[in-house]
Amino acid sequence: MREIGIDDTQIDMRAPSRILTSARILLGKTQREVANECGVAPKTVYLAERGDAGIAAVEKLMAHYERAGIRFIEPTEGEGWGVVALFLTSPYGQQPD
Repeated sequence: MREIGIDDTQIDMRAPSRILTSARILLGKTQREVANECGVAPKTVYLAERGDAGIAAVEKLMAHYERAGIRFIEPTEGEGWGVVALFLTSPYGQQPD
């Protein structure tokens, strides 16, 4: 299923729903908090995390998470999607410098 004006490459580069959920959890946010910060309805976040939102909503959430310090790691040959919290740089139990 293709959306008008979107090619298969663009569709494949949307983060999977579980990666969006992981990003939100790394930030310690609820779906409602993310929705308020992004200016979308809480149902939009819910649908994105279920894999049922449109590409515009997913891109808006990804941009929000990136501004908050989340980096999405796109799949490479043999490895899948990932997510990194750029603000978590110290080992467990150590305070950041």
